[in-house]
Amino acid sequence: MAEGYQQNSKWQRNGGKRFVQNEVAPYLSNDILDLGCGTGELSAYLAELVGPKGRVLAVDPDKDRIRVAQESHKEVENLTFAEGSTSSFPGLGLETYNVIFSNFVLHWVKTIEEKEKAFQNMFRSLKPTGKIFVRYGDRLPINFDRVFRELNPENMDRLLNLFEHETRPVIEKFDFSTRPFSLLIIMTNKMAEGYQQNSRWQRNGGKLFVQNEVEPYLSNDILDLGCGTGELSAYLAKLAGPKGRVLAVDPDKERIRVAKESYKEVENLTFAVGSTSSFPGLGLETYNVIFSNFVLHWIKNIEDKKKAFENMFRSLKPTGKIFVRYGDRMPTHFDRVFRELNPENLDRLMSINQFEPRPVIEQICLAAGFRVLNSFDEKFEDRVFENGESLCLFFWATTNGVFDPQFVTEDRMERFCARYSSGGNGRIKLRSEENDLCSVLVAEKPADLNW
Repeated sequence: MAEGYQQNSKWQRNGGKRFVQNEVAPYLSNDILDLGCGTGELSAYLAELVGPKGRVLAVDPDKDRIRVAQESHKEVENLTFAEGSTSSFPGLGLETYNVIFSNFVLHWVKTIEEKEKAFQNMFRSLKPTGKIFVRYGDRLPINFDRVFRELNPENMDRLLNLFEHETRPVIEKFDFSTRPFSLLIIMTNKMAEGYQQNSRWQRNGGKLFVQNEVEPYLSNDILDLGCGTGELSAYLAKLAGPKGRVLAVDPDKERIRVAKESYKEVENLTFAVGSTSSFPGLGLETYNVIFSNFVLHWIKNIEDKKKAFENMFRSLKPTGKIFVRYGDRMPTHFDRVFRELNPENLDRLMSINQFEPRPVIEQICLAAGFRVLNSFDEKFEDRVFENGESLCLFFWATTNGVFDPQFVTEDRMERFCARYSSGGNGRIKLRSEENDLCSVLVAEKPADLNW
């Protein structure tokens, strides 16, 4: 049966090859899993494309197909075959793979619960920034139906029960991003975890900002506007003590999920999905302090920035204060990373943020009704990354996936580090320039609004 499958599945292999060429090939690297490999023709093609530096593990639950695959492709040194399925394969849950590939397997997974578990298993087995490439049938092809009905009516019920097709919208609802034509291409939702792990410099600067400017004014009700994964929110809650309450909001649902999991023991801290245009207590004079660390440049246009300040003003109690730390220009090392390591995405990367100079932000703040208490620049500190992978993960996470680590070749990284980096033990230190500054704004809502 396995030999017959091998000889007569040419159409499936040809379509699979086109899928690999059009979608998968640009992202192939190091460790690849072919999940449901059959007799291994596409596994061998993946191994050929990835070259000697890459490794392909191909699994299938059919022992006979694995036997045929091993015999047919025994000369391919970077290809290994093993018995396995979507519920059991080497490396499951260990963040082993850069790419997981699956060609016409999903409809063999019998129940919706098992399909969902298959996606969870793939997710847990990918490295951060890993991708899955899944080609699947979301309905029984008409020619299959005709063959079954006309040529094998005696086995019609059994034949129709072989497969469990789910429509594309159902598959897409497993909280993953997709492309059309029933080809599912997923960047893992480990973006929030990557952000959490690799934004230490931003947290450290934020802590100094809190210690130097915010802490003397902390009291009862505090809003952290744009909290990310919640590290500074937890620090504010600690400083405010049991009498204080911190509500932390972010528009990224995944970051909020990570924040809730990480700080569920902090009793005076609550997380919610929200933004500068929509958050609990907006317009109700709820807060004594509103804190915001590196959020303003994500607000796309000047009118929305004005609205953000108006919303903060309306949501503060009289004499309440805002503490806003923001970038008013693109840091030099961000610019260099984008241009040198991701030139393919440069236009998109440069348009992610909308910086405004400090005098403009001060005028917006005053126009909203605030009294500016302090406004100044501070120098960006150097950024230090453990290695090239952590650098790529940081920029991927902080740009919401626009920075693509797959474009960062070894040659690019070596050239970049030689020109711009210093550091030992494999670390990468990005040096700040003299004009790499961020801005700090402290302002108060007057008790007398006619001031």
